[in-house]
Amino acid sequence: MKILKITALLFVVLCLANCKKDKDDTTPPTAMERLTAGDGRWYQEHSSFATYTECEKHGSLRLFANGNFILEEYSDTGGTCAVNVTRSGTWMLISDTEMSLALGASTMIYTINTVTATELAVQFTIGEDVFTGSFDKTPGNG
Repeated sequence: MKILKITALLFVVLCLANCKKDKDDTTPPTAMERLTAGDGRWYQEHSSFATYTECEKHGSLRLFANGNFILEEYSDTGGTCAVNVTRSGTWMLISDTEMSLALGASTMIYTINTVTATELAVQFTIGEDVFTGSFDKTPGNG
């Protein structure tokens, strides 16, 4: 009987130790994992460079883990909100706080200010002017 109690106690202690270890081993997702999570799609929300209509906020940047991207721009020409331009190119995560997007012969460098499961905020430079942009996971979410 004493051996049974000791065995049961040992079993409970081991179970608790393993459960605690599982909790401690979780690591937060990397910037790459956050950027490409789900279908990798980020919807335009705000930019200091332009003002978006609700329709234009359906436009998205879709980042793939293989280094490709698709950019879809929406417009409400003719009263219907629809994709009017689709472009594709390549992108690279330079560091956890910097990425590049190459479209044709042009490459832009973006500083990643924030990247969470639901929000992407970037900063970019055109000439001497610095602009910001934000994206989220919901199309047309004002």
